[in-house]
Amino acid sequence: MGLFGFGDRPEQRFWRWFREHEGELFSFEQDQERVFDALSRALARVHPHLTFEFGPHAHGRRDFVVSADGLRDAFPAVDALVGAAPPLPRWRVVRFRPRRDPAVTLRIGDVAVDGTKVFVAVAREGPKFALTLFVDGYRSTSGHVYEQIALLLLDVTLGEYDVETRIGTIEVAGAASAPATGLLPLSALPALVDGARAL
Repeated sequence: MGLFGFGDRPEQRFWRWFREHEGELFSFEQDQERVFDALSRALARVHPHLTFEFGPHAHGRRDFVVSADGLRDAFPAVDALVGAAPPLPRWRVVRFRPRRDPAVTLRIGDVAVDGTKVFVAVAREGPKFALTLFVDGYRSTSGHVYEQIALLLLDVTLGEYDVETRIGTIEVAGAASAPATGLLPLSALPALVDGARAL
């Protein structure tokens, strides 16, 4: 049956819920914790690993990013949910976390890493790339915080889909152990990956 009928698929039920709460979602800053909790629960009813991001207001529209949270097994659920999206004039529904400028500083707790100070050694690993990220100030922590931030910066640089489908082994090390030559800045990775895809 249709979008509002009995027997809807989970994706259709989600979008019905989304349209019913569109005003709150579009202006989520007014009650962010409650709105985000409700949205997280609605997404979990489609797939337990789906998550989201919102973009800023821009010309009366907003991005709604549907993410698998970096878990390859949840990729089909992202495709199914975005593919089922109805027309939403105020929204641009985006499949997976997109690429962004890596010239940002990301922080977890008291650890901050400047993306412009992360350099990468690249090797081929079959059809994928193996990466070693050399992070300024890196040290081993019980929570692997530097590794977490490095992986987040990689997601920012390449986007969620390409990290999961084009990148193989990922290692993180301190800048002091980096080789003297052959390193790339994070900002060079998109062109490298796209160039290899075109071959």
